[in-house]
Amino acid sequence: MILLVAIAIAVLICVMVRKHFERNWMKGLEIKLGFLNKGVTVNEIAVLEEEVVNRKKMGLPVLEIKYTTDNSFKFDEKRGTFVSDRLYRKDVYSIKGMQHIKRKMEFRPTKRGFFGVSSCTVIARDYFMKNIYMCEFEADTHIYVFPRRVDTAFYRPFYRRMMGEVVSEKRPEEDPFCFRAIREYIPGDPIKQVNWKATAATDSLMVNSYESTGSNRICIVLDGNTAAFFDDEFIVEGGISLASSLVARFIRSNLPVALYSNLPDTLTGKEALVDYASTSVQEERVDTALARVKRADGLRPISEIFTRALEEGGKEAAYVLISSDRTSVTGPVAAEIEKKGYGLNVIVPYNKREHDRIFDGGEISSLPGYYCPWEVPEL
Repeated sequence: MILLVAIAIAVLICVMVRKHFERNWMKGLEIKLGFLNKGVTVNEIAVLEEEVVNRKKMGLPVLEIKYTTDNSFKFDEKRGTFVSDRLYRKDVYSIKGMQHIKRKMEFRPTKRGFFGVSSCTVIARDYFMKNIYMCEFEADTHIYVFPRRVDTAFYRPFYRRMMGEVVSEKRPEEDPFCFRAIREYIPGDPIKQVNWKATAATDSLMVNSYESTGSNRICIVLDGNTAAFFDDEFIVEGGISLASSLVARFIRSNLPVALYSNLPDTLTGKEALVDYASTSVQEERVDTALARVKRADGLRPISEIFTRALEEGGKEAAYVLISSDRTSVTGPVAAEIEKKGYGLNVIVPYNKREHDRIFDGGEISSLPGYYCPWEVPEL
């Protein structure tokens, strides 16, 4: 009889504990997920922070936090990570009453884009590890992954051809590809042009100086259409990286730069457009726009985008068209623009596997001198 009473009391206690846990496990519980970086370049280290706050005295023996994000994220801590079409991550906590835990996890994004975590699933187990309780917490955190940078040294002779070798007396601007000399600092020189090695060697503040050019702004026109036989995505992504790298090069030399493209924005669906500016935030604006563009079918012909760019920039701007489309669409358009006296270069990205066909077949040699072939590096 005593044994039966003891068993009944034990069962009653278990039921009461379970009911208490069921009613109270979510009270005072806060789960926050957030990227600590607004934006990073491809393969740079980024940080995702998990914050768990338990504002009640009752502890939670097992708390699982599950969420999904893009499968291009490579976490240093691989435990609890499963990758398929998406990245599925699970982190497990045991949290005491009135405890606050923060965990920072480093990862490297391996592709360009605009990514986020919209929500997370929280699963709790009671003290007997028998019952499972679940709820959703809103996360709504995002990160921009900017295009990776590529070497732009190949473009130097083509840029100089477009701008001219002679120092212009009309509205001169520094040519970022034409280094001239190192000289002493003059008040008003941009701090970004300080040559720190020369400064240390001479004990005097020294800066780099450059040749001048007659144009006072640059317009990058990026074509998302492609005539590549292999790896369309690879070619387009290479063009996006090149556009980002050229913009950075021009901005750092105080040249106003604009970006026009027929690639649509992931969020708005509108074609990417960044107006002329040479301020320090222009580089970030362009990279943000390029992070958000997506490949799509049925893009507008680049000739229509170029028409708008010419209306805005006029002949005071120099134009750089990045397009692998060497068909009847881009060719005549570029020829007509060049004929009208606009400063123009057409950079033609191509895949390594296209090299023999393009060069041995005479495809590149038949193009005008303002065309600049560029083999997209393995990114």
